[in-house]
Amino acid sequence: MKWNDSISNLYNQKQSLEAIKSRYENAEKAIHITLQNLKSEGKFQGLIHNLRDEGWKDWQIISNILNFILDYKIRLFESETLGKTTNHNLQKVFHNMFWKYIKIDEKDNYISFPIDAFESKEFNMQFKVGLIAVLHRYNLECKFQTPPFNAVREFLNVKFNYDKDEYNDINPLKDI
Repeated sequence: MKWNDSISNLYNQKQSLEAIKSRYENAEKAIHITLQNLKSEGKFQGLIHNLRDEGWKDWQIISNILNFILDYKIRLFESETLGKTTNHNLQKVFHNMFWKYIKIDEKDNYISFPIDAFESKEFNMQFKVGLIAVLHRYNLECKFQTPPFNAVREFLNVKFNYDKDEYNDINPLKDI
């Protein structure tokens, strides 16, 4: 039996493009120094081209860079608070910290990230985590304990243009 491969009725391109624009705007303040430093490195430019060749859009790459950097900073700067947080509340506390850190200008908590950090398995895992986060944007969920990430990505590509939508007006990677 063939599955329904039409665009979801939950998908709205205008809203999708606005969400991508918001992702770029939210990321700018929190990672502008790191991006400026990395963009001058040929190895970083190669990484971006490789990720694009794997089918990742620039907004997905920027979101992953942002999530990777903020995850690291929160674990570093908030380790005492996180250590005192019960497992039951950890996700909520971490989520609140994420939104706190996304509003902080990177110049106020700068940490240098070498290009190798963005070639790590931890960074690549952010792409998988991001897939599940996008499901939540549409009030969908994946109940698998170990999600089938390739299937989720294919689902998002087919039903929500995940591999097509991009907003280039303020794309910080558009010159690479």
